[in-house]
Amino acid sequence: AGDVFEVVSTAGDTFLGGDDIDVLIAEKMADAFLEHHRFDPRSDAQAYERLRAAAEWAKCQLSSEPEVQLRIEELAYGEGGASLDLSFGMARAALERLTQPLIARAFDVCEDAMGVAGVRPTQLDNVILVGGSTRIPMVQRMVAEYFGRQPLSNIDPDLVVAQGAALQAAALAPDALDAAGPKRL
Repeated sequence: AGDVFEVVSTAGDTFLGGDDIDVLIAEKMADAFLEHHRFDPRSDAQAYERLRAAAEWAKCQLSSEPEVQLRIEELAYGEGGASLDLSFGMARAALERLTQPLIARAFDVCEDAMGVAGVRPTQLDNVILVGGSTRIPMVQRMVAEYFGRQPLSNIDPDLVVAQGAALQAAALAPDALDAAGPKRL
């Protein structure tokens, strides 16, 4: 109300986030590479990190594109030093099947937090998504279904936590700001 924010409940799952989705995709890529080249890139930390980075790129692309194709050159080396490349494709539908169980866990966390607060999903005025992985269309659909409303889409999910902290700071110390900017931290 006004400039007063009250936290009524918190909950979380430290093993649930965008990195976990990246790992699921990287594992699929590693399996494909192993099947094709008979070499497991998980046995080489540098090769696996390249897979993880490519998996993150694929996840981001699949948030706006129906499918993605990627190629990682010289992921490993075979007999006689021949480079082994990975060509990998994934459709958004495959990403959704792969990640649905992981994303569903987020709603267990929501249930925990709302249970402590004594509210139901449909009693909330608004839903704000936080973090880059909330750009995944399936995440947005599942959130809308669970809460019975579309999440707010006019707030950048990568900046929302920082923006909220700034609003709280301004509410707690309004005299710290003037037209020239902050006087103190």
